[in-house]
Amino acid sequence: MLCKTCNIDSIAPISIRPNTIYDAEEQSDDPCLEYYSECRLENFLQDCGILQILAETTAGPGTKVIGQRMNTFYAGATINCANDGTFYSLV
Repeated sequence: MLCKTCNIDSIAPISIRPNTIYDAEEQSDDPCLEYYSECRLENFLQDCGILQILAETTAGPGTKVIGQRMNTFYAGATINCANDGTFYSLV
């Protein structure tokens, strides 16, 4: 199946804030490659007003919010691998 050719490391954040963890886990229940990408604070007792996961888009300049949580310690988004090796999100 062609959709298993994406490299999740290629879209990992270049830099993240101190005391923040980024993780991407493969979701095994999908026939194509699907990841749950999450950014969270190391201290689960600490909350942020807002945490967002942003992605660059081919639809135009700038970024798009693909995951957002308020007053919590994490934000996540599901990211899929397309047949051409690029990623997409259904947000």
